[in-house]
Amino acid sequence: MASGFHLGAGQVGPTQQSSVSCGAACLAVARMLREPQIAEWVCAGSPYDRRTALERFGELERALMRRTNGVFSPTGTAQLPWPREWGTSPWGAKAGMERWGADPGTRYRVLPARQMSAAALGELFDRTVARSRPGAPVLVYVGNDLAPRHVCLAFADRDGRDVLWYEPSSGQVEVPSREAFLTSRLDLGGWDRPWLVVAPTAQQSRIAQQARRWMSLPVPSARPILLRQRYSSKQ
Repeated sequence: MASGFHLGAGQVGPTQQSSVSCGAACLAVARMLREPQIAEWVCAGSPYDRRTALERFGELERALMRRTNGVFSPTGTAQLPWPREWGTSPWGAKAGMERWGADPGTRYRVLPARQMSAAALGELFDRTVARSRPGAPVLVYVGNDLAPRHVCLAFADRDGRDVLWYEPSSGQVEVPSREAFLTSRLDLGGWDRPWLVVAPTAQQSRIAQQARRWMSLPVPSARPILLRQRYSSKQ
């Protein structure tokens, strides 16, 4: 069943709840976009949960980050643990996307971008947009000349027609600029240079193809679930 939670260009989504949880926030939003039960819990809570939506979003963030940064990855394999103070590792993010952020069976790879020419960055941007689809978003690591410092989410809207950026420090959702990507002037959370892209592989597994067909079935009376804080109600 497709999630009732969605984000559109110009809207404001949930914001990361710590200075180092941008990657976890992107994973949380990716999960909310495809899991209606998670989205409903974050947005509406329960009669016994009087916290705000952002407090519940922070709990989800922390839970995902413990898994992406631990000794065992979200997919259950051993991995190099990563200090929380350094954010989310690319390998932990890759496993997190395969476990929570995408349709079952979707496989991801980490693509370096730091040393690419402008022309190569343009090609990488085109591939990123082409591979972003409902049920298979993309993580983009950005930073300065020295290191990656921030993570954003590229995702297809619910109709699969447009690809959007979700920037977790502000919650802003906007249309990505190819020119800004290939000239390293992204200004995503104050960071400009693309470093890494965690993207789906070109080939989907048979499980992912079957899941995508199932997820595309119409859902009777599906309505958007709105975050109660910092989320635009504009449709």
